[in-house]
Amino acid sequence: HLGSAGSKRLLILSGPNMGGKSTLMRAVALVYVLAQMGAAVPATSCRLRAATRLFVRMGAQDSITEGESTFMTEALEVAASISTANASDVIILDEVGRGTSTRDGAALAAAVACKLGKAGCIAILSTHYTEVASPDGLLAAGISEHAQYGCMGYRSIAGDDEAPESIEFTYRLTPGPASKSMGIAVAGLAGVPPPVLSLATKIAQEKSSNFAASRATQSSSGLIKIVQRVLRAAAAGDGCVLRALWHTAHEQPRVAYQERPQRAANCHA
Repeated sequence: HLGSAGSKRLLILSGPNMGGKSTLMRAVALVYVLAQMGAAVPATSCRLRAATRLFVRMGAQDSITEGESTFMTEALEVAASISTANASDVIILDEVGRGTSTRDGAALAAAVACKLGKAGCIAILSTHYTEVASPDGLLAAGISEHAQYGCMGYRSIAGDDEAPESIEFTYRLTPGPASKSMGIAVAGLAGVPPPVLSLATKIAQEKSSNFAASRATQSSSGLIKIVQRVLRAAAAGDGCVLRALWHTAHEQPRVAYQERPQRAANCHA
């Protein structure tokens, strides 16, 4: 229901590899082309808002003759799609920012999503970055007010020491973000040896544990500093400082491990 009365026009699409994200996006683009040229549309019913331009950025490829890397090619195509975006456009972008580091890629995906949301165009942006794929993500500020979230469905099949976790695709678009990436399980479908998958799972779990521990440590350190300042202010009889510290303490999580990382500042395209 992108663009219908009262609905948001930007869809942030997530889900596992091979789950059907790119196929769905191609289908939407083809339906727009068929409908606007007056041809039959392969659907039981179809209602579209007329578009003046259709931009689609799919796949990953470089250009040896032009001296352009995969990421540069992607960036050029994204730039051409969003530079003059307006409310009458339809823009479909597949996995923006995947050709560079996770930090920069996620930041680019978030900024592009902000741009699309503010432009008011009908848009679909797919991503594996959890910071962007969920309304509660670290980089969701400035996006969630313009976006609705969907994912390609799947069923997770629990594993054991001999057979790592596996996956079964439903190829259905469901509301809300994907709960897991499932990249290791998809690698298993490709034939990656079980020992490698088991090691990858262990590394991923350790990384998640280390991240959680790091956040808890930062939170505990912040609380300790507040307590120290409260004691110093109390000893000095400084009521103004005590009141300020009281408000500051209320902004801290009551339990360290319940802390949710502060969202990034709003994006301004």
